[in-house]
Amino acid sequence: MILCIFMAGCGSQNEVYLETEVSQDTGNVQETEETEAGERLDILDVSGGEQTGSVDLPEVSGEEWAAEAALAPETTEDADKADRASGKCYVYVCGEVAEPGVYVLEPGDRIYEAVEMAGGMTEDAGMCAVNLAESVYDGLMVYIPDSEEAAGMTGSMTSAGGSAVSAGGSVTSADSSVRNGEGTSGGTASSPEDGRLNLNTASLAELMTLSGIGQTKAKAVVNYRDAHGGFSSVEEIMNVDGIKEGLYNRIRDQIKVK
Repeated sequence: MILCIFMAGCGSQNEVYLETEVSQDTGNVQETEETEAGERLDILDVSGGEQTGSVDLPEVSGEEWAAEAALAPETTEDADKADRASGKCYVYVCGEVAEPGVYVLEPGDRIYEAVEMAGGMTEDAGMCAVNLAESVYDGLMVYIPDSEEAAGMTGSMTSAGGSAVSAGGSVTSADSSVRNGEGTSGGTASSPEDGRLNLNTASLAELMTLSGIGQTKAKAVVNYRDAHGGFSSVEEIMNVDGIKEGLYNRIRDQIKVK
């Protein structure tokens, strides 16, 4: 048996249809209430029993969910993970370049491309000290020395190290044994116990092994030493032409006065 009731009120545009169905088998009553908005509520009333209900909501397709997910903002961490997964190379370019910083390159890119991304070299750069044709790799540090530093450097940049500018950005020279405290027995510039250069005995070549000290500055140190009878303290090296506090802070742990 089906009973249909139509209800309408003045001033109300909502229409409610109530259908009541009586099951011939069980005698249970099922009511369906449908509103104008299209929502549907099914209520099953079992005499003397419990009630259960369900609501039909608008369906959202998989394509709609994918479109919403694509619009979600990507975090920096997600971008970094994606770069690592794709094999991108993070390269730190510093020294005599216009815009030092970390740049992202592709595997197989060359060092000259990293330098170009950093705005190119400055006018004081000693470009011949760096192998610009070398391939980059993740975690590489590219240090571009100035012309005076470059004058005291040998070799080229390699990923294996032990060159003019290594992957870690260290600077070596033809006379690096002095830096390591391996001088000879006759008038050594450094002592084996600390590996620091004695400013009062260091030769021109030995002075050029210091970071930032090229041939011009090394000659200035020797000339000042000869003119003043030697150095009385390591801080006195800042009195030498071309050596200011910034450079002194870089080399103060590499020098001594004895």
